[in-house]
Amino acid sequence: MTLHIKTIGPECLDRLEELENVCFGNQAWSRNSLEFSLNDPVQTWFGCFCEGQLAGYAGVQCAGGAGYIGNVAVDPDFRRMGAGKSLLAAIDALGQRDRLKRSLSR
Repeated sequence: MTLHIKTIGPECLDRLEELENVCFGNQAWSRNSLEFSLNDPVQTWFGCFCEGQLAGYAGVQCAGGAGYIGNVAVDPDFRRMGAGKSLLAAIDALGQRDRLKRSLSR
């Protein structure tokens, strides 16, 4: 299976919400929080697609020379295939492009 990484936006909200709930359960972000984040100009969201299906995602907020990684999630059916690694590589490339001095995660 081939993985494809690209930036995503509100068009992926339904699937993002589904993945958020599957991966994080009662700790999942609300739909409103996801929608706000997808529309926030200081945040970039990447989706990992496998055969046209959104299999995972990662969000990063860039401000003040730092990148804050909010969430990284991969559908359990697509784990151990390199999706998470590919998403983090996309964030790393964004950080290098924007010359971020540090990266933070929760």
